[in-house]
Amino acid sequence: MKRIEIENGFVENNLIYRSGWAKVPDKQIGEVREDDLEGSIQFFVARFKKIENDLNVLTNRIQNEDNKGSFLVKLQHLQKKIRDHDGLGDYQALAKKIEQLISLIDVFLDENREKNLEIKQGLRKDLEKALTNPSWKESTIVINEILKKWNQTGGLPSEHQSLEVEFKDKVDDYFKRKQDFFEDRRKLSSHYEKQYQKLVEQANSIIKLSGDGRETKIKELRDEWQSVGPISSDTYKKLKTSFEKNIRKVPLTSTKKGLLSLLDRKLKNQELKEHEIGSLLRKLNSFKPSGQKEEQHFRDLRFQLMSLQEKLFVESCCQKRFKGFNDKPGPEKKKLKQKILRELLDRDKREMATITLNHEKFNSNSTSFSELMDKKLEDQNFKIKIKESILSELLGRS
Repeated sequence: MKRIEIENGFVENNLIYRSGWAKVPDKQIGEVREDDLEGSIQFFVARFKKIENDLNVLTNRIQNEDNKGSFLVKLQHLQKKIRDHDGLGDYQALAKKIEQLISLIDVFLDENREKNLEIKQGLRKDLEKALTNPSWKESTIVINEILKKWNQTGGLPSEHQSLEVEFKDKVDDYFKRKQDFFEDRRKLSSHYEKQYQKLVEQANSIIKLSGDGRETKIKELRDEWQSVGPISSDTYKKLKTSFEKNIRKVPLTSTKKGLLSLLDRKLKNQELKEHEIGSLLRKLNSFKPSGQKEEQHFRDLRFQLMSLQEKLFVESCCQKRFKGFNDKPGPEKKKLKQKILRELLDRDKREMATITLNHEKFNSNSTSFSELMDKKLEDQNFKIKIKESILSELLGRS
């Protein structure tokens, strides 16, 4: 296909070219579609008209708005865009119009830079005054307002650009010092909060004390509380309430009723910790049940506590005897526990037989001796029942 000249371009070998201008070379922008030369040309003409219209809209805004400098970047973007734009039209005229608008804005900016210098010099003085205010809250409000006005004010003459750098450095330094101050205060407040929390925990532990020791500890804790630094009022109120509540607690284990209630709750909710079991069992054994119903209650609690102790002991034996026990699958762990329990049961039953034999062999008319041996037999039988119960549980029996 021969070269065909068209307005603002040409067609050659079925390809459509846009004519260059100034230092911008000719540019291939597309091809003739479905042998429709006119339709293809009009497609690219429409693309030119679209960017031409964008420039007209922008020109109208520049003419009608006061802050003409705000359009400079858009014009520079459009100036760059038309160099590679795929369309057919008088791009040279567009380029010239954009250059004229940029020149117009440059003149406008030159006139305003002197006004801007006067405004920003005043804002710098306002900033220096605000920086002397010891109140972070008050100074931040003023400085943010100054910063807002500064950003709304246009550029400065080139010989006064150092004012921009000076202002920015002072503002950045202010907010850095403010950030460091509140970060240090946050860390200190966090440190104080941890101290208060530690005292709350210590106050909770005095429930185990009584008498003069308890009163001395309370006084020590109150003195320490007074020496801790400030934290947020809401957090302080919550911690103070917990602190006072813990100090006023009456030890539950100091009475039989309290101990029984505590054990019932902890066992029901599975709240018992390993280190508590032994001390609570000893405390339970220090009380005597009153009546048949309470005696059964005592027996049930003792059975549960001793069962927990026995389970922990079996677990410990398995960990010591069988390498990598904790990493073994559940079913294998159960079998190993069953093995340990059977060995312990055999040992207890042998001891039971020995106690029974000694009881019969050394049968005495002494009431105290008989009672002692009966107690031994009862305790040994109790231990056997506990192990049998755990073994049944591991075997899945009800």
